[in-house]
Amino acid sequence: MASESSACETSAHSAIECVKDNESSSPDVDVLRANITDERHACSWVEDYGLKTNTSWVVDFVKPTAKCERMVFHKVWRCKEAKREKSCGEAAAHCPAKIDLKIKKVNRNTKRNDAFLRGEKPLPAVIKLFHHKNHSHSTAAADALSRLTPTMQTGETFLAYFDSGMSPAEATRLHESKLLVQEDGYALVANSAVNPLPPAIYYWHRLCREKNFGKDVDPLLKIADMPLYAKHGNLRVWTIFCKITLQTAFSTT
Repeated sequence: MASESSACETSAHSAIECVKDNESSSPDVDVLRANITDERHACSWVEDYGLKTNTSWVVDFVKPTAKCERMVFHKVWRCKEAKREKSCGEAAAHCPAKIDLKIKKVNRNTKRNDAFLRGEKPLPAVIKLFHHKNHSHSTAAADALSRLTPTMQTGETFLAYFDSGMSPAEATRLHESKLLVQEDGYALVANSAVNPLPPAIYYWHRLCREKNFGKDVDPLLKIADMPLYAKHGNLRVWTIFCKITLQTAFSTT
C-alpha cells in the first residue's frame, strides 16, 4: 500500500515523514502521504520539492476550508512555466506539471476510510504530483535555472545581509562566494532560486531601507515646500533636510 519515494526525500525538515501511496498512484500521478498538518509546513514542503527538482511552483487554486468537515487545507500549485509566453516565435511551454496538496482532519469520521490516518503517526497530508517527471521543458538548462523564483530562505538571507549594512553589490559578492565553496557550487551560482538575479536583490534592499529609514522621498519635490518653510522661518531646517535627502538618494544609485 505504501512505499518510500524519491519525492519524499525533498524536505529539509527531519520532522516531516512521507510515503508513497501505491494504490492511489497512477503512471501520470504520484500520490504521497505526509505528516504535514498546517499551511506553513505545506508551503515549505512545496518549496523544498521545487528546489530539489529545479522547478518553481506558483499557486493556481485555493479552496476555502473554514466550513469543510474533512479538510483543513487545500491548495494547488502549477509549474511556473505552465503559462509563460515565450518570445521570438517560440511556442509557450504550457507545462502540465502541478501539485495538489490537501490536509485532512484527523477524527473518527476521516479515519474510518483512510488507513493512513489510523497509524501511530497519522499522515493527514495528501500530495498529488501530476506529470512531475514529464515537464514540457528542460529543468536543467542554464536558461531554465535562471528563471527560477528565489526561495523564502534566500530572501531572508539577503535581508540579513542588508540589516548588517551591506550594499546590494557587497551582498551579492559574499553570497556567491559562499555558494562557490559548496558542492556543485557553480551549478548553485547559476540557480536563481538560491542565487537571485539583480531585480530581486534590489527589491529586498529597498524593503530593508523602507523598514529602517522609511520610503524614499524625491528630493526635487521638496523644492515646492520652500516657500512654506520660509514663511514660518524654517528655511534652514528645509535646507538641511533637502541636503540629507539628496545625499541619501545619490548613495543608492
